[in-house]
Amino acid sequence: MTFDQEGWCYAGGSNGSIYVWGLDRTVARSIKAHSNVVTTLTSEGTYLSSGSKDFKVALITVGNGTFKLEKMIDLAPMTEPLHLNLSYPQSLDMREGSLLIGLKNGTLMEIKKDHTEATVVSQSHFMGEVWGLHVVDDNRVLTCGDDNRVMLFDTQKKVFAQGASVSSKK
Repeated sequence: MTFDQEGWCYAGGSNGSIYVWGLDRTVARSIKAHSNVVTTLTSEGTYLSSGSKDFKVALITVGNGTFKLEKMIDLAPMTEPLHLNLSYPQSLDMREGSLLIGLKNGTLMEIKKDHTEATVVSQSHFMGEVWGLHVVDDNRVLTCGDDNRVMLFDTQKKVFAQGASVSSKK
């Protein structure tokens, strides 16, 4: 679930739709963005981005109650040259048009503004999923996963910077 700057609330559905909730707490409309479960949503400025088990990321322009699918990014051809196992987006964030995507297999990848090529930032949380993703600033990204770890990465140096366990309980 995510909110945009106009106050719309977005929630992903198991049918591939994104539900748009208004201020009156009712579904104002739905956007059919994917062919499978919507697994992640984020909003930045006039863009709404969604990821799905269809291995795609949708970029949707939002504003004044209108919603337009601008681009569909297929992750499958982007992961092949990187020698990655195909995995769907579990979390994502957008900053200045670039996408940061946490995949189900623990890989963290970046797709620059032109959305034509991906680079691997890190392969982490290999014992599970990346559940949370936050861009701290231009050089740092914080992730958490079901492996009970919080990890800080330096995206400029492309290195793991710091990590900690969330709990000592298993």
